[in-house]
Amino acid sequence: MKKINLLSLTLMALLLVLPSTSFAAIFNDVPSTNSNYEDVMYLLEKGVIDESTNYGISDIVTREEVAVMVSKAVGLDGTPRETKFSDVPKSNPNSGYIQSAVEAGIINGYEDGTFRPNNKVTRGHLAAFIARAFDLPVVLKDSIITIRENMEEDPYDLLEDPYMVEIPIELDYTIFKDVPKGHTAYEAVYQLAAANITTGYEDGTFRPGNNLTRGNISAFLARAMRYQESLNKYDDIHGISYDDSNEAVYEVDKSSNSAAKINQTILIDVDNWLNGKQKFELTLTDVVEGQDAWNMIKKANMVNEEADEGMKYVIAKFKVKVISLEKESMQINHSMFEAVSNNGVTYDDFLPYNISFDLIKELNEGTTQEWLTYFMVDENDSPKVVFNRGEDTETWFDLEL
Repeated sequence: MKKINLLSLTLMALLLVLPSTSFAAIFNDVPSTNSNYEDVMYLLEKGVIDESTNYGISDIVTREEVAVMVSKAVGLDGTPRETKFSDVPKSNPNSGYIQSAVEAGIINGYEDGTFRPNNKVTRGHLAAFIARAFDLPVVLKDSIITIRENMEEDPYDLLEDPYMVEIPIELDYTIFKDVPKGHTAYEAVYQLAAANITTGYEDGTFRPGNNLTRGNISAFLARAMRYQESLNKYDDIHGISYDDSNEAVYEVDKSSNSAAKINQTILIDVDNWLNGKQKFELTLTDVVEGQDAWNMIKKANMVNEEADEGMKYVIAKFKVKVISLEKESMQINHSMFEAVSNNGVTYDDFLPYNISFDLIKELNEGTTQEWLTYFMVDENDSPKVVFNRGEDTETWFDLEL
């Protein structure tokens, strides 16, 4: 399953409509007043569960049931077949789903060659299964965790960026007091929290050792599936595909209407007669404008003058990561960028004295470097910046804060 690295995370545009179900009470034990009703109906609509007289909303689920439900949720093959487990023969109608889940790395067996399909599943176990099955945010182990800013409004309306927001934390930071750093379920549980698949209990616990009911798994799975749908919709809208290593590849869009937002990484993969093959990532990581930008310009050289009347300085911080080069090196500098107003007018370049922070002489394969570039624009404008305008690598960035 492809994973998303959260070092580049601000909010990106996207619409996701939560499904409104109009099912009658199909399961006798899941009335419309049940807190899991919408989730159960969603799973029924998606084919993850089947109709029956009772759903068993309070029943404790087994490893076999979880393997089947998660496999169906992500579209794995359920054709009965031989498995690697001595206790899951081909004659087991769920053998295909179990083997598919194992092959996808979602769930594992035991060292003695058994799967133990009737063993109970805890909340911590399910967190691990879901984290492996879906494209959840990656929670970095060293210093940050990612949390949605708008989760209280609509957790699946990813207004701008489905890839979350970076929030610095201490190394011993915890959301759930019973899942401290070092806990076997720590990373998976926090991935679920970052995607708003779980908020835990009111007392600040997650209770990873508690057995899981069918109502619990319905809620977890339905939220994970909606989250995945939101990512897929975003990818479709913005032309993102994935290469063989599951690395996100954003199409280079030569249109100011689809300008990349701050912290959205654009992968540029080009081959031309002048520079040969170049593959690199370009990210706008920060924007400074107005008085703060002028302070930086002035600090660079006291001879520099304030922006013209009715104008303001804008400084954009970019990061480039060179993945592969046909030639020995490549160069990126200020001259490759232009500021364009909201009405499409290109701003004139200005020549400050001794601003050297924008210069990048040579970039070699494997290099990652940040630098600043600068513009003078209308004080009431929120312009866009275009990289290599008119070239194969033309890419637009939105400077709006």
